[in-house]
Amino acid sequence: MSSTESTSDPSVRHYELEEKILNQLLLLENEFRSYYHFAKKELAQQMEWINRVLVISQRYVHLKSSGHCSNHPKVRISPTEESLLQEMAEKIKAIKNSNCRVHTSLKELRKSCIIFEKLCSQLDMAVKSPFIIGDSSHKPLAFFIELVSDLFKYLHASVLRQKYSVHMIEPSDYETAAKYKAVIEPSEDFEEYLSVGLTYYNKLFVYAEDEAIEDDIVEVEVEDGAVTGDDADADDDTESLSSSSPYADTFLLFTKPTYKPGQQLDLPGGKPVEFLIGFTNKGTNEFVIETVEASFRYPMDFNYHIQNFSAVAYNREVKPGLEATVSYSFMPSDQFAGRPFGLNIALNYRDGNGVQYSEAVFNETVLISEVDEGLDGETFFLYVLLAGIVVLLLVIGQQYLLGSSGKRKRAAAKKIIETGTTNDSTIDYEWLPQETLRALQKSSPKNKISKISPKPIKPSSPKQSQSPKQKKTVKQQ
Repeated sequence: MSSTESTSDPSVRHYELEEKILNQLLLLENEFRSYYHFAKKELAQQMEWINRVLVISQRYVHLKSSGHCSNHPKVRISPTEESLLQEMAEKIKAIKNSNCRVHTSLKELRKSCIIFEKLCSQLDMAVKSPFIIGDSSHKPLAFFIELVSDLFKYLHASVLRQKYSVHMIEPSDYETAAKYKAVIEPSEDFEEYLSVGLTYYNKLFVYAEDEAIEDDIVEVEVEDGAVTGDDADADDDTESLSSSSPYADTFLLFTKPTYKPGQQLDLPGGKPVEFLIGFTNKGTNEFVIETVEASFRYPMDFNYHIQNFSAVAYNREVKPGLEATVSYSFMPSDQFAGRPFGLNIALNYRDGNGVQYSEAVFNETVLISEVDEGLDGETFFLYVLLAGIVVLLLVIGQQYLLGSSGKRKRAAAKKIIETGTTNDSTIDYEWLPQETLRALQKSSPKNKISKISPKPIKPSSPKQSQSPKQKKTVKQQ
């Protein structure tokens, strides 16, 4: 295939664009790190200047309040107001220049962020590639886009807040300088978040914590790598150095869930995990099993702790040639579902001479899986809602059918009212006497004569003027 054909293929162009985005992402990692280290040095220098400004402000206020006349002898020569104001102005100017340098560096970082956003806007997000939708090993691309935007917005807001606060500093107002000092105080939470996010960029396998885990997240000290937390002990800095006695054998057996060696262990989130630890004493001295503890760590660097579980104390003696078994259980958080973590299970014991040992009986990467319970609360309420809608439709249909059938019954039961003859031309008025016809004509003068008597009125004979009863009487006679 030629180069022109390869570039014309949409799938090839798509993956080439993904490669460009990934390279830009790694470039952003380095630039974010460089900017943060640069800004951190500038803020450290600003901290020294603002501390000096605080001292000058105190002296200036004291000098203004005490005046030039004093009942107490002066032990040392105090600087004049002009010299204090001049020194304070120099420090404030140095702080402003430092903020300008930080802002200029942030503008350069913004250029790379814009390039990254443009490349992502050209990418077809509907393609279900692993780089876009993510998989069991890394987050989707949408997470990176949002994280880059959030990091830049936070840094930009910090610079603007610093530039605004430095203009509010007044020589006679100590609080304004104290407020600026609070603004430039380093944020440990953001530093940890930034370092975790950028590590995620670099290795693409370590998950950044996007949700705060209450009371379970431990802090990592940068100086000596010690880990502190609610469940961490004072000697956690030596925990990573796993040691075991040559006269002791240990083995691990997961009972819930079951685990076969050589396969990746899947732990259900929000469900208890139980396992047994066997200990065999092969030496001539007794051993004492002290504690068993477990912890989640970053899969790419087991020195960083994610969550520490409680250490269970046993203090069980194991005589020479005997065995002992202890059980331990913990519950992974369901918020970790779908993420890989390093699981470290440590067995702490000592021998008869008091030598301490800490052996990692399990130190592998596990996957926290989401438990499908079949019918959860959300699904239950969804079914209840659907059932309610069905019942409502049935009731509406029943009312409609009953209403239509009632109308038909009422229409069928409606009585036929006789209205009489509407066409007067079909009525035979000849049998009526002439006097009656005249009376009818007089009582309704508006009616036409043709309607009452369609035939011309002829002089009737005496016989014709007789009523049927008179005719009947005549015949009988």
